[in-house]
Amino acid sequence: MMKKFTLFTFLAIVVLFVSSCKKDQATDAADQYVGNYASQTGNWGDFAIAKVDASTILIAEIASSDNWKVTATVSGNNLVVASQDIDGYNTSGTGSKSGNTITLNLTENSSHHYSITLIKK
Repeated sequence: MMKKFTLFTFLAIVVLFVSSCKKDQATDAADQYVGNYASQTGNWGDFAIAKVDASTILIAEIASSDNWKVTATVSGNNLVVASQDIDGYNTSGTGSKSGNTITLNLTENSSHHYSITLIKK
Protein backbone atom coordinates (compact mmCIF):
# COMPACT_ATOMS: atom_id res chain seq x y z
CA MET A 1 0.00 0.00 0.00
CA MET A 2 2.86 2.35 0.83
CA LYS A 3 4.48 1.70 -2.59
CA LYS A 4 1.24 2.69 -4.35
CA PHE A 5 0.96 5.86 -2.28
CA THR A 6 4.60 6.78 -2.95
CA LEU A 7 4.24 6.07 -6.66
CA PHE A 8 1.01 8.09 -6.83
CA THR A 9 2.60 11.00 -4.96
CA PHE A 10 5.63 10.93 -7.26
CA LEU A 11 3.43 10.93 -10.39
CA ALA A 12 1.32 13.79 -9.02
CA ILE A 13 4.44 15.88 -8.39
CA VAL A 14 5.77 15.17 -11.89
CA VAL A 15 2.44 16.16 -13.48
CA LEU A 16 2.32 19.39 -11.45
CA PHE A 17 5.92 20.22 -12.35
CA VAL A 18 5.44 19.59 -16.06
CA SER A 19 2.16 21.53 -16.26
CA SER A 20 3.65 24.50 -14.39
CA CYS A 21 6.48 24.76 -16.92
CA LYS A 22 4.21 25.46 -19.88
CA LYS A 23 4.85 28.80 -21.52
CA ASP A 24 2.06 31.36 -21.12
CA GLN A 25 0.65 31.76 -24.61
CA ALA A 26 -1.93 34.44 -23.89
CA THR A 27 -1.88 37.20 -26.48
CA ASP A 28 -3.46 40.60 -26.68
CA ALA A 29 -6.26 41.30 -29.15
CA ALA A 30 -3.92 43.57 -31.13
CA ASP A 31 -1.24 40.91 -31.68
CA GLN A 32 -3.13 39.10 -34.46
CA TYR A 33 -3.15 42.25 -36.62
CA VAL A 34 0.56 43.16 -36.51
CA GLY A 35 2.45 42.79 -39.79
CA ASN A 36 2.85 44.01 -43.36
CA TYR A 37 -0.08 44.00 -45.77
CA ALA A 38 -0.61 44.51 -49.48
CA SER A 39 -3.63 46.55 -50.52
CA GLN A 40 -6.06 44.92 -52.91
CA THR A 41 -7.89 48.21 -53.46
CA GLY A 42 -7.31 50.85 -56.14
CA ASN A 43 -4.24 53.07 -55.85
CA TRP A 44 -3.41 52.24 -52.26
CA GLY A 45 0.10 50.96 -51.59
CA ASP A 46 1.39 48.56 -48.98
CA PHE A 47 0.46 48.96 -45.32
CA ALA A 48 2.12 48.23 -41.99
CA ILE A 49 0.16 47.53 -38.82
CA ALA A 50 1.79 48.01 -35.43
CA LYS A 51 0.54 47.33 -31.93
CA VAL A 52 0.05 50.46 -29.80
CA ASP A 53 -1.27 48.64 -26.73
CA ALA A 54 -3.29 45.50 -25.91
CA SER A 55 -6.36 46.64 -27.86
CA THR A 56 -5.11 49.42 -30.16
CA ILE A 57 -3.32 49.22 -33.51
CA LEU A 58 -1.78 51.78 -35.85
CA ILE A 59 -2.52 51.23 -39.54
CA ALA A 60 -0.16 53.14 -41.84
CA GLU A 61 0.33 53.22 -45.59
CA ILE A 62 4.02 52.62 -46.35
CA ALA A 63 5.78 55.10 -48.66
CA SER A 64 2.72 57.32 -48.76
CA SER A 65 3.52 60.92 -49.65
CA ASP A 66 0.68 62.11 -47.40
CA ASN A 67 1.69 59.93 -44.42
CA TRP A 68 -1.78 58.26 -44.22
CA LYS A 69 -2.36 56.50 -40.91
CA VAL A 70 -5.18 55.73 -38.49
CA THR A 71 -5.48 54.14 -35.09
CA ALA A 72 -8.11 51.51 -34.43
CA THR A 73 -9.43 49.71 -31.38
CA VAL A 74 -9.66 45.95 -31.84
CA SER A 75 -11.81 43.32 -30.22
CA GLY A 76 -11.37 39.84 -31.61
CA ASN A 77 -11.82 40.00 -35.39
CA ASN A 78 -13.51 43.42 -35.36
CA LEU A 79 -12.03 46.88 -35.27
CA VAL A 80 -13.31 50.43 -34.82
CA VAL A 81 -11.66 53.55 -36.22
CA ALA A 82 -12.81 56.35 -33.92
CA SER A 83 -13.22 59.80 -35.45
CA GLN A 84 -9.78 61.28 -36.23
CA ASP A 85 -8.23 63.82 -38.57
CA ILE A 86 -6.34 62.45 -41.57
CA ASP A 87 -4.96 65.14 -43.88
CA GLY A 88 -7.78 67.52 -42.99
CA TYR A 89 -10.53 64.89 -43.35
CA ASN A 90 -12.54 63.71 -40.36
CA THR A 91 -12.28 59.94 -40.77
CA SER A 92 -14.02 57.12 -38.89
CA GLY A 93 -15.23 53.62 -39.58
CA THR A 94 -15.18 49.93 -38.84
CA GLY A 95 -13.39 46.86 -40.09
CA SER A 96 -13.02 43.15 -39.75
CA LYS A 97 -10.36 40.46 -39.99
CA SER A 98 -10.89 37.08 -41.60
CA GLY A 99 -7.81 34.88 -41.83
CA ASN A 100 -5.06 37.00 -43.44
CA THR A 101 -7.51 39.59 -44.83
CA ILE A 102 -8.54 42.88 -43.22
CA THR A 103 -11.36 44.96 -44.65
CA LEU A 104 -11.68 48.61 -43.59
CA ASN A 105 -14.91 50.53 -44.23
CA LEU A 106 -14.19 54.23 -43.71
CA THR A 107 -16.09 57.51 -44.00
CA GLU A 108 -14.52 60.94 -44.56
CA ASN A 109 -16.36 64.11 -43.53
CA SER A 110 -19.60 62.14 -43.07
CA SER A 111 -20.14 61.85 -46.82
CA HIS A 112 -17.36 60.03 -48.69
CA HIS A 113 -17.42 56.27 -48.01
CA TYR A 114 -14.71 53.86 -49.13
CA SER A 115 -13.39 50.40 -48.42
CA ILE A 116 -9.81 49.11 -48.31
CA THR A 117 -8.96 45.40 -48.43
CA LEU A 118 -5.58 44.34 -47.06
CA ILE A 119 -3.90 40.93 -47.43
CA LYS A 120 -1.13 39.96 -44.98
CA LYS A 121 2.21 39.33 -46.69
